[in-house]
Amino acid sequence: MKKTKKEHKTQKKHQKKKNTNNTAIYITITVLAIAIIILLSQNMQHTEQETTPKNQQQTRDAEEPISDNQILNKLKNFPELKPYATYDTKLTHLTGDDLKTLAEKQPVIYADIEGKSLYRIEYTSTTDGYLVIYDTENNRILKQFRILNMQLNN
Repeated sequence: MKKTKKEHKTQKKHQKKKNTNNTAIYITITVLAIAIIILLSQNMQHTEQETTPKNQQQTRDAEEPISDNQILNKLKNFPELKPYATYDTKLTHLTGDDLKTLAEKQPVIYADIEGKSLYRIEYTSTTDGYLVIYDTENNRILKQFRILNMQLNN
């Protein structure tokens, strides 16, 4: 059976519509895929931006020594130190060598203390004082002593 010209034209139109519909579907799928890739990419960049500053800040914190004022501000949060808030203070960073020497002279105070970021804080007034060994890295008081009418031999 031969197709008439009209049938042939109609078939061609349907074929073109079908091809056009398929092309539209492919374009839509491609656009959606690209949009998803862009969104995922932006999300990954946003996540990297959130984590990178924290990591950089932690690295900076490890490199930069903490100031005396920062230490004193942190120590204000310890209730046992509140009575000494008005006392004069002296802060001393304790190195590993310092700790060895001090442990030989005053083992009760300095024996069994280890750490990288340790400070001795002396609170003094005209009548008494308070000695604190503070770990800045862990924000922890390791040892503390009340001192009455005596001098510390450093």
